[in-house]
Amino acid sequence: MFITKIYNIKSIKKFLKKYKFILLIIILLLITTFVLIITNSKFQTTLANKLANEINVEFGTEIAIDKATLSYNGKVDLRDFIIRDHKNDTLVFFKNLYLSPISLGKLVSNDLNFSSISLLPNIPVMAVFSKFMVE
Repeated sequence: MFITKIYNIKSIKKFLKKYKFILLIIILLLITTFVLIITNSKFQTTLANKLANEINVEFGTEIAIDKATLSYNGKVDLRDFIIRDHKNDTLVFFKNLYLSPISLGKLVSNDLNFSSISLLPNIPVMAVFSKFMVE
């Protein structure tokens, strides 16, 4: 039994030595294909919509995402992101929502800072909130 195990190991080593270049090319092709699929925005949007549908079913809401992209540095861009409740009232709508890994961590830990968010170009959210609070 021990002799057959040694024989099997030797035959595996011989096979790997003989075909190592072909195996390396196959592994590289598989990794490249995986990376190309993952970085495709259509795939990312489909994945984001499947995740949103699971949340919709669980909480009875409607989350819709027109386009989702994830960059290499971890930043997420959601376009036409909308959340509606069970009465079909719009709770949240963003034309463009950009998230970084740091902001996602702060969102999870409830450490929210709205001073860097702008509703329109050059109008920070805090200025809009303070205007409503003064009036």
